Amino acid sequence: IDDAQPTGNGLDYEFSPLAPDTIVDSWTITCTNDADPTDIVTGTSATSPFTMGRFTNGASYSCDVDATNAAGTGSDTGFTFGPVTLVGVNLALDLEVGANFEGASTVISGGGLQATSPYDLTMHSEPIVIDQGVTDADGNFTNTVNIPAEACLVGVHELILTGVDPDGNPVSDTQWVELGMNCDVLQISRTEITPSFDPSLPDTGVVWATFIGVALLGGFLFLLAGGTFSTKGRLRAAGIDLQLKQKMDALNASLERMERQRRIRRNRK
Repeated sequence: IDDAQPTGNGLDYEFSPLAPDTIVDSWTITCTNDADPTDIVTGTSATSPFTMGRFTNGASYSCDVDATNAAGTGSDTGFTFGPVTLVGVNLALDLEVGANFEGASTVISGGGLQATSPYDLTMHSEPIVIDQGVTDADGNFTNTVNIPAEACLVGVHELILTGVDPDGNPVSDTQWVELGMNCDVLQISRTEITPSFDPSLPDTGVVWATFIGVALLGGFLFLLAGGTFSTKGRLRAAGIDLQLKQKMDALNASLERMERQRRIRRNRK
């Protein structure tokens, strides 16, 4: 490795591996935190230089590099760099697909910002402020945030952590997440996500079809529970299970939120 330089907010590094007089088809760099051997960052690329991250703020790393071509793989060790220094803000929403979004923990941090300046973590497109605060006298902050129940909205959302640099300019870090009907994580990425369903469906499409299907299902369950309809068309309750009603209400509310998010995405086009 000829060189490694910080890029972005300082937690990513651009590496420049070299193999003089050799054609390399693929590079693989593996870096291990000197103080924590479980903290390993790996990157692979067909070209040099290339960027890897995210590294841990304040840590130093030792790196190995493999160069592969048709003749085989050659290796080199002993490249070190650090300590890593965060300059800006960092959003670390580390969730697996299928995890529940409500109550999930995320670490937000900032370094080298304007002293005692505001920062906030907001979820879009319907703005929900998840956390906000003020940096310390050195322009730094670190906080563990739990995602609130009000952020459980079906669809694709952008989470933006924003701060202020020493010159008064905004700096930000972004992650995208797609949520399902039960507030489960369907996708998570540092780049914009393509929805799992087609957001261009008309109002008579799958969303309302599902809504109507749920309503019919609710009526069927109501009849099973002993409900009847009077000759004047008015619904007469007869032993409706309260817990069933609450579940149906919650499901209908989720469908309404999904339809609202679909309309917002369609209007952006």
